[in-house]
Amino acid sequence: GAGSALASYFGSADFTIPIGQVPYFSNITHREEMMPVTINMVVRRGCDFVLFNLVKELAKLGVLGPVATGSRTFV
Repeated sequence: GAGSALASYFGSADFTIPIGQVPYFSNITHREEMMPVTINMVVRRGCDFVLFNLVKELAKLGVLGPVATGSRTFV
């Protein structure tokens, strides 16, 4: 998105974090598939630690979990 593009111009930290998945019907495979849901967070230059700490705390609280490869991101 726009935040990601702007982050590179200003040297800001930009994290995209998977938080879940939702089902949708694929017109390609003609079956239900899973689509990942992500959030994008941007902080000003020099504040990378804010995002690192936030992600660490969210993982510690169980809000964020491990991500798998393949058709299902979260198993």
